[in-house]
Amino acid sequence: MKPFINHIVDHFPQEDLSSLRDQVIVFPSKRACYYFRQALLTRFSQQTFWMPRILSIEEFIVFCTGKPVSNEIDLLFMLYQAYSQTYLTPPDGQVDVEDLPTFDRFYAWGQVLLKDFDEVDRYLVNADELYRNLEQLRDLEIRYQDNEEVLRTLKRFNEMLGQEPTSLITNFSNQWSRVCKTYHQFRKALEEEGSYYSGMLYREMADELPELPFQKVLFAGFNALSKSEELIFQKLLDRGMATIFWDGDRLYLEDEVEEAGKFMRRYYRKWPPSAQVHWVVTDMIRDRKSIKLVGGVQSTGQAQVVGHLLQDLSIEEQDNCGIILADEGLLFPLLYALPENIDKLNVTMGYPTKHSHWFHLAHAYLEYQIHQRGKGYVETVYVNGLLS
Repeated sequence: MKPFINHIVDHFPQEDLSSLRDQVIVFPSKRACYYFRQALLTRFSQQTFWMPRILSIEEFIVFCTGKPVSNEIDLLFMLYQAYSQTYLTPPDGQVDVEDLPTFDRFYAWGQVLLKDFDEVDRYLVNADELYRNLEQLRDLEIRYQDNEEVLRTLKRFNEMLGQEPTSLITNFSNQWSRVCKTYHQFRKALEEEGSYYSGMLYREMADELPELPFQKVLFAGFNALSKSEELIFQKLLDRGMATIFWDGDRLYLEDEVEEAGKFMRRYYRKWPPSAQVHWVVTDMIRDRKSIKLVGGVQSTGQAQVVGHLLQDLSIEEQDNCGIILADEGLLFPLLYALPENIDKLNVTMGYPTKHSHWFHLAHAYLEYQIHQRGKGYVETVYVNGLLS
């Protein structure tokens, strides 16, 4: 099967590589940018040409708006200040410190708010209308007074704010009643400081598309677009500047029952194949496959088996090989089992802190402190039920 990225590379005419310098290629992630750059260099290794600008969608938005995205910690501090403003009471304008949560208690709530505000702007939602509905949550007390599941959810929400679980519904409603004010106050403060979160830039570019320093913009590999991304794509298509490459499988495009293909089917109807829109449709069900099952005992044994299988592959096969782990805890056993001829790899998964050596060291130290006993200058520690 021909890789999707190779379909994009083949789109560029070999006799007109000089035009690449005036184009930008946009992918959903930085990882796709890296592999596309490698494929482009391999395809035209014998030619000299200017590399096009290759960006992730977030980098593209930042580049086009000319405005940076602030780091999360700075945004959370500014968000807390904006949230504090909703506690100002006339006429003296002082904050009621008895009600205002401290920053450490606000932190978890602030992360939720920041993510919500980002989504509100990415999807071009009218914040006033959205939060006006949320302010009606006082009706929950009557509507769900017999629903224990909803009450448990509200209780967890309340505990996250560090407040006493008394007058549960009232506290929940009061917090949400401040969200709309916080949203507008937060955006105003950010604009005055010249700071931005990514959703603000998405909305700004979708509302008023600026003049771009490119002749062509090629989007590739996208699936579920936000409303702002969809509008940006459409405006660039209307200008005749955009080319879109979609990667879809026949099963998801044709079977309405397959929920995973919902967005692809909608985009196929909205943007059918044309000179500007290219659909790379595969058929994985009918493509011939070779499946081999190999047994391995426990996690370490499985990692050793994978290492031996990789050792039998050629360098080219190793470069085109992907390993999918059933458990994140298998990552380090696998890394230790890799053959010596593999000197480069790309890890695209997380690793739980609880499996790290630092976690075990910290846990052992805390256990030591918990079991420490002393009287005067004599200290003893319980280890496995024994005094030492």
